[in-house]
Amino acid sequence: MPKDTQHKAALAATIGQFSAAGAKPENQDFHGAAVPDGAALVLKGIAVAIADGISPSPVSREAAETAVAALMTDYYDTPDAWTAETSARRVIAAANAWLCGQNRGIEDLDRGHVCTLSALILKGREAHVLHLGDARIARVAGLSLEPLTEDHRAGQGGHLDRTLGLHEDMQPDYRRVSVAPGDIFVLTTDGVHEHLAPGTIARIASSAEPDAAARALVEAALDRGSPDNLTAQVVRVDRLISSAAPGVDQARLIGWRCLSPSQTASAPCSRQSAKSPDAAWDGLAPTPASPCSTMAKELAKPTTAARRPAVSGWTREDGWAVSVMATRNDCLTDAALVA
Repeated sequence: MPKDTQHKAALAATIGQFSAAGAKPENQDFHGAAVPDGAALVLKGIAVAIADGISPSPVSREAAETAVAALMTDYYDTPDAWTAETSARRVIAAANAWLCGQNRGIEDLDRGHVCTLSALILKGREAHVLHLGDARIARVAGLSLEPLTEDHRAGQGGHLDRTLGLHEDMQPDYRRVSVAPGDIFVLTTDGVHEHLAPGTIARIASSAEPDAAARALVEAALDRGSPDNLTAQVVRVDRLISSAAPGVDQARLIGWRCLSPSQTASAPCSRQSAKSPDAAWDGLAPTPASPCSTMAKELAKPTTAARRPAVSGWTREDGWAVSVMATRNDCLTDAALVA
């Protein structure tokens, strides 16, 4: 993966990654980072993920690789209208279902496709954290760390009770935080953070470029006797998206309107939200779909003609940037969004 990512689009980050088997014969950790170009960078953002297989399993490395690879690829194939949380949850659920399928018929799941997964998605001006297991994501806060995840263990130092591959209904923890240029995020497996104090991690992560810092974290844990696989990722936010071109995750709800072929703007569906701003919908024609199909409209904040968002897949309606997505029900269940 590229260590330094500078794009014409506003969002930019520098990512460092390093992993080692340590004292073990095989490295069952897996990690990855995806930095797309163009519209995908605006609509989906930057994804970073880390996974740790469980030691007794001969196939947990495959599980960890499957989980991370799904986020690095399938996440970017989800509809642009979905939020980062929705997209990531759907992809994680699909990966978990596949892993659980591989485990059917296995009496001892400690020998199955089981792994932890922690993911950081930078999108717009926010960071989205999804987490299962005991890898950790934290943000450097001065001389220490701000934890963004909690270990999923039964009691202090107990066995993992929430991982991918254990149950088909497993749901990751989710957290969303605002970010600022210069923020540094650190993702580690337990082979690293169980042997380094938070202050040590913060100092190393912030004292060098991310690539060198990630290697230094692993080497420091090895020097302190870590017997496990070790992986560290250091992500520095270099530049954030301009507020002139918000994504779905920076929007606030204003309402919605049904636009089925049997309805018009002058005679809208009776289930229309009272919050819907009529002026924003003037001139929008019914969709050429089957009766009762509806369309959701995501609206970006109206701006001057020179500053309207110009994102692939979006169209413009009287100064609004409009993205259209179909819904499953006879009337809109999602909502129109405005920055």
